[in-house]
Amino acid sequence: MKIAPVSLFLLLAFLSGPALSKQCPSRLPEKMHQVGEKELYWGLEFRMAHFFSWDKDLSAPVPETTFSHNGFGALRGAVEYAPAPWLNFRLETELKVRNGVENCNAWTVGLPKKFEMIPQLRNLYAQIEPWEEAELRIGRQNIAWGTQALVDNFFDAVSLRQPLGEKLSIEVFGGVFAPELTREALGCGYEMYYENRKAWKRLCSIDYGDVIMAGASLRIKNFKPHQIWLSHITQWDRRDVDEPTVAQPEPLTTMFGSLYVSGPISGELGYELEALAGYKPGNSALIPGYVAGLEYTLDLPRGHLSFLPKVAGAFSDDEGNHFTSLGEGFDLGSRARYGLYDGHVKSMTLRYKWWAYRFDVAYHWHSVKFADDDLDDELEAGVTMFWNNDSRYQFLAVYSLMNVFAGDLAPSHGFRLVARIIF
Repeated sequence: MKIAPVSLFLLLAFLSGPALSKQCPSRLPEKMHQVGEKELYWGLEFRMAHFFSWDKDLSAPVPETTFSHNGFGALRGAVEYAPAPWLNFRLETELKVRNGVENCNAWTVGLPKKFEMIPQLRNLYAQIEPWEEAELRIGRQNIAWGTQALVDNFFDAVSLRQPLGEKLSIEVFGGVFAPELTREALGCGYEMYYENRKAWKRLCSIDYGDVIMAGASLRIKNFKPHQIWLSHITQWDRRDVDEPTVAQPEPLTTMFGSLYVSGPISGELGYELEALAGYKPGNSALIPGYVAGLEYTLDLPRGHLSFLPKVAGAFSDDEGNHFTSLGEGFDLGSRARYGLYDGHVKSMTLRYKWWAYRFDVAYHWHSVKFADDDLDDELEAGVTMFWNNDSRYQFLAVYSLMNVFAGDLAPSHGFRLVARIIF
């Protein structure tokens, strides 16, 4: 018999917690190598991973546990060149080879024995300083704001960052969504999706040019060291129709707003809050959302111990309208990767960092409504080793157990091994 999820969450608040929402954004900008004395820099990162899962379908006449596994190897490279103090070019690409994965959006080249090769164009932009302190970027780039619940994804876009005095700055952008990278970004490139999370499936019918986004973010610096961001994004989807279809069950053209605040409460305690709302003009639906988290860190004689509680979710309406930011990069859970589209998730992390090792234990409880109607949950434990205490060499092992205490689905086991090496 499964334990009541609310009381379980309160118990595990003292014992466990959530993984970082993103562990695989490019780390090359901080590790670039200069070519001689030129303003020319390069970097390489190698990633390799393998995933294992054990699932049981209780609806089958004779339920049996099925075993599956897949993996990938990827080489990511970046080049930056500044021919003038006011001009900078950046190119970042990745070539990935994998097997056993069905990815609905990626550009793929078939290889023998069910392997496939995926070329990715992650960055290709020119950055110009048209006037003092301004940064104008033109080309493929990553836009990331706040907790990433609103946006953290790739666009072929024009963006501008401009200080407005000492206390204010603004960032604006507009461009075409890059769907061939979207699912990779949503899952952080780990490939293994838990099928009962439906959010990523809404991306499968997107073609390049279907979705255009534009937005602005005002950053207020009056209350340092606290950060305050006011953001707005308009998402336009040309596939929207008057009546719901299987491919388009709800309109995706949406106007989003966000208030993001973060900062320290004390030397050991910090916070992060984001209040969000999405308005769909096609059917006048308003969907509010939220993200709230704390980080409390204790300095121990050997290492640091951190507690990271977090809650996130959105209040979908009775007509089936969800918080559908296609550019989201926020998720919780090693395998489930819950986002605001999925309802509500309450999460707690216990993290211990000592020398070259980091240990994480996490629990995530997922429900349709804020405090009941549980759907599923995830319990995970992992260790990351930094070879010789050098962040350029990372080796990660994570075990996760889905449906351990919540919902009616059978328990599902998963295990992941990941290596990241920066040259």
